[in-house]
Amino acid sequence: LNRHFHPLGLYLISTDESADTFKTIFRVLKSYIPLIIQQPYDITHVMADGAAGITSAMCELTQARRLM
Repeated sequence: LNRHFHPLGLYLISTDESADTFKTIFRVLKSYIPLIIQQPYDITHVMADGAAGITSAMCELTQARRLM
């Protein structure tokens, strides 16, 4: 089992901070990160502010822990 740590930082600079925007970002990350690093990857933590859009979009990451 490969237990290398693969941190990922992402900044969103946009005027659209809706839940749909964040859901799309989370879906893309869940799909493409494993292809890039060639192994399964689970998003376990999300650090964000208390904005309504990202709060609603956390349903896409059922096992992720929300940090503020």
